[in-house]
Amino acid sequence: MALQQEVLALYRRIFRLARKWTSLSGRAEDTREEQKYIKTEAKTLFKKNKKITDENRIREHIREAEARIEIGFIFSSQWPLRKLAELTRIE
Repeated sequence: MALQQEVLALYRRIFRLARKWTSLSGRAEDTREEQKYIKTEAKTLFKKNKKITDENRIREHIREAEARIEIGFIFSSQWPLRKLAELTRIE
């Protein structure tokens, strides 16, 4: 149950991040597009992985998401994360 709460908290954190996200260019259009990307990516991955019951795999996915969040903050843009996601995505 604690793990489920951790996953839900992570989901909420990602959507709060998306709402507050500002693109590196500062253009409203770019910001909206990047916010949409963050939300779509989160929805897709959480939905894809919702049936996973193995705690170790769940923890791996949590670590992956947290790493992507940190990298997003470091680079101030999630666009490079598309390639990173392809390389690091846990199946």
